[in-house]
Amino acid sequence: MKEELSELIFIDSKKEDWQGFVRDLDREGKSLVLVIEESDLIPKAQDLGYVDDLLVAPFRGAEVMSMIRHHFQRQESLQVAQESELALRDLDEANRTLERILQA
Repeated sequence: MKEELSELIFIDSKKEDWQGFVRDLDREGKSLVLVIEESDLIPKAQDLGYVDDLLVAPFRGAEVMSMIRHHFQRQESLQVAQESELALRDLDEANRTLERILQA
């Protein structure tokens, strides 16, 4: 679980040039959550495109647990999609092999 949680990154919107930090980050397999203050304005739409979710401070533990659960669901969905893609490739290759056998 620790390894999977290391793929969940919380970013403070107060961090100077957080957008640049996120742009330079290897995003593969990671979920990015931007933490903003309740009194702050919501970031621009283009900046929100860099993150997967928002967490408004002050927040409760239940909200953080929800983010973690959402992260696990997203990771599971990505894994299922990857496995499905591999299965489809294998099926396509098997169909081509079967067609060659039938033609022979």
